[in-house]
Amino acid sequence: MPSAPLPRFYRFVTPLISRLHRHLAYDAPETPDYGFAGRADTIDLTIDEFPSAVMHYPIVFGGGDAPRPMVLTGQPGSQRNQFVDAQGAWRPGAYVPAYVRRYPFLLARLDPELDEMSLCFDGACPWLSDRDEGNLFGEDDNPSETTRQILEFCQSFEAAVRRTRGFMEELAELDLLVDLRLDDGAGGRIAVPGYSMVDEERLRQLRAEPLRKLMSTGAQGAIFAHLFSLRHLGQAFPAPTSDPADEG
Repeated sequence: MPSAPLPRFYRFVTPLISRLHRHLAYDAPETPDYGFAGRADTIDLTIDEFPSAVMHYPIVFGGGDAPRPMVLTGQPGSQRNQFVDAQGAWRPGAYVPAYVRRYPFLLARLDPELDEMSLCFDGACPWLSDRDEGNLFGEDDNPSETTRQILEFCQSFEAAVRRTRGFMEELAELDLLVDLRLDDGAGGRIAVPGYSMVDEERLRQLRAEPLRKLMSTGAQGAIFAHLFSLRHLGQAFPAPTSDPADEG
């Protein structure tokens, strides 16, 4: 049975176990280093983050048959994050998505038959090493305060992911998504394969009951934030000059 693909940015997902990692310490850079996300032209986003992200990024939907929210951090397909500089610093003042901030930790389901998720880390991350102080576990093998904070953040992130799945189910049920299109600079629009957006005309045509449901779940506010965020498209993220299928 093939193993599941690793989450983006992670090279070796390792369960954090007290008896094996009692000397492991997390020594994050004093100045956050986001160099690992420097080639990411999209970053996954949860619905909870829409109010923060809308001020800085286009919020679109991608992921093929199971679309999910994400921010465009660079021109689609460019493999360049315009918000990360050569030193690994994120653009000052811009919101850093939680998916990036949780690295090198995450919650993962080690047994697909169980719902339980375990705190794990990227074993290839240089910020984690064995030493005699600042360990992730105390002498009694109980989690340190740092570990408890990391776990709490990851748990909050997973809860937001679940809420986001519910939001995406609502969009699918109402058939509101259409292919994302960018201005081509000549008065026309060009489709961006693999990405989608909410169609405003379909939204306007919804009947009263679906609209009330969107309002009661908070989905309507997220939709408006998504639509408002698309103003960041255009000059900042111009459409490709040619169809990728025509290249090479």
